[in-house]
Amino acid sequence: MLIDFSRFKGRKLKLRNADPQLGAVEPDLMEFRVDGRAKHDPFTLPAKLSTSYVRLQHGTTLPEDHDHVWVALLLNAEGHPEMWDLQEVEADPGGPGIVQLQDPNGGLKTFRLNGRLFDDTTGIFIDHDRWAVWNLVHVANGGPAHPIHIHLTEFQALFRRSFTTTFDQATERTTTPIAGFTDIPLEKYEEGWKDTIIVRPGQWVSVAGQFGGGTGEFMFHCHILDHEDEGMMRPFVVHPPEVAKFHVHPGGGHHHDAARSAGREW
Repeated sequence: MLIDFSRFKGRKLKLRNADPQLGAVEPDLMEFRVDGRAKHDPFTLPAKLSTSYVRLQHGTTLPEDHDHVWVALLLNAEGHPEMWDLQEVEADPGGPGIVQLQDPNGGLKTFRLNGRLFDDTTGIFIDHDRWAVWNLVHVANGGPAHPIHIHLTEFQALFRRSFTTTFDQATERTTTPIAGFTDIPLEKYEEGWKDTIIVRPGQWVSVAGQFGGGTGEFMFHCHILDHEDEGMMRPFVVHPPEVAKFHVHPGGGHHHDAARSAGREW
């Protein structure tokens, strides 16, 4: 982002959050103190800011062979914001910690809670340099929006969809499969490369990024400091190729087999 401050020499400007939900939590984001001295600025804005930018498209700039990650955002039984990473299972085992979604293309997807606290079992494993689509589903009935930040990658938003949640806060599960998704057009500012994306209650946001540049354990979390410090932070692992071919993921079987089986698009 480029901002021209030339009209505000010697002034202080405050960047504030105008979002009705997020702004109520952290209204003041940043203060700019503009130098009042006269300076010669040699910078000239180019006619086109980037010649390399492309929008991700399935099968071309986003390869068909990629991983899928599922994360639920919610309010727990005590009304506290939480973030679960999810593991797909074949059938509803009953009890708490279950999220079911009706596939817009037909069929049913059932997920169970894999981890809700920072030190819970790690369940997200991605091979170095592979692409992954992260599905962020805010199933809470109300509560705050969450700016979700994923380490190690820059990503693009693929879509934003709204729905009426069936998640029951008291029993910590969906009572019936969530269905009736409606596409919400992305804003122009959401189409570029990001490292953080806002997910509001009753929304499913899908983002895609490539996980190169490093291996090891990394984090994803809510970027509201209070939420992050109170538990909305979870680890994921990026494996080097030498480790990935031997790794058995938590759902059983080798990692690549599971990734490819989950690779169909919605």
